[in-house]
Amino acid sequence: MTDLQPTSGGMKEGKVVREFDAPRTLVFAALAEEGHFAKWFGAAGTTLRSCSLDCRPGGIAHYEMVGPDGGSMWGKFIFEEVVAPERLVYVNMFSDEQGGVRRHPLSPTWPLKMRNTVELEEVHANKTRLTLRFHPVDPSEDEYATFIESLNNVKVGTEGMFKRLEEYIAEL
Repeated sequence: MTDLQPTSGGMKEGKVVREFDAPRTLVFAALAEEGHFAKWFGAAGTTLRSCSLDCRPGGIAHYEMVGPDGGSMWGKFIFEEVVAPERLVYVNMFSDEQGGVRRHPLSPTWPLKMRNTVELEEVHANKTRLTLRFHPVDPSEDEYATFIESLNNVKVGTEGMFKRLEEYIAEL
């Protein structure tokens, strides 16, 4: 499920909710541990050729995502809050191989940085509800407009990524 919600500052944010047939500690580990993260993260049809993940406040995740055509792009997270096994807050952005911030390779008006909040709620012992909320950080008017116009694409991409996470967790 995806919908648009207002933030406390008046900016709109995207929201995606997904349930997983797994305990909350396992879902959190899949999100926060490099060995798990590298096996499922990314758009459908992509793989991570390079991945480092330091999930702690101030820690960084840096990865190279490779598409089916062999083309690649780099991304980066900076973790702001980590409360195991219930909450992650991080800012994500496109990057270069050295970790420098870069514009989206296909959309020059996509926001430079996005803040993401992931909350994990134990529905019962073996079911976890993941809620992801996301919004641009200090966007220009053009960046904010692109964010709002792109929410359906973000929904499709996020659902594909969470499907990969669900399949990965089922294999564990």
